[in-house]
Amino acid sequence: SPDGTPAGRTLLIGGSRNEVMYAQIACLERELEAFLLPLDPDRIVVESERALWDYAARAREAAPGQPIVAYSAHGEVSPALRGREGPGAAEVADRIREFLGRLAEEIVSALEIDTLILTGGDTAVGVCRRLGIERLCVRDELLPGIALAEGRAGKGAEAMRAGTGKMQDRTDAPQESADAAEIAAQGGCRARSLRIVTKAGGFGAEDVLVRIMERIRE
Repeated sequence: SPDGTPAGRTLLIGGSRNEVMYAQIACLERELEAFLLPLDPDRIVVESERALWDYAARAREAAPGQPIVAYSAHGEVSPALRGREGPGAAEVADRIREFLGRLAEEIVSALEIDTLILTGGDTAVGVCRRLGIERLCVRDELLPGIALAEGRAGKGAEAMRAGTGKMQDRTDAPQESADAAEIAAQGGCRARSLRIVTKAGGFGAEDVLVRIMERIRE
């Protein structure tokens, strides 16, 4: 890999819903046979707990070493869910962002993910906060405008499971000013480093995700 670390398993979390990102994901499936995990926005809003476990279980079906791509599927939340008594657009966006963070947390822990590719700024912030990553240190430039960084994950899904055998909802998210190592120590969870690539959802050519993963594997 570019930073000298042996390449492990990669998880891509795609929070942007635009045609550029969908074309990039389709190219990734064709070229690298990635394991696609399209996420239904209706399910995320209506039955987030059941959806979380279903999608996490499906991710375990990926072959060893196969890149996992979890992304918001085409389409908007059904109008029926956005009615007068339903959640507004801002609340829907918050729920989806929170869900993506929780799903990333579960998959990272269960499948020993060592590299995250995060598309969409809100998605990147939400996932990093959920994993207790407070700071990113740039290690290399993979492609023009796309950097490989390293982050120290703190209190994650492993700590949630400790003594329970299952993941619990996290209510003690770290404050932005906290240090990730301190958070991990307080929670009793072994801190770990993750390689992280962030990309704007609509940025790059159709093969940009393929090129990113090829660079990571070098």
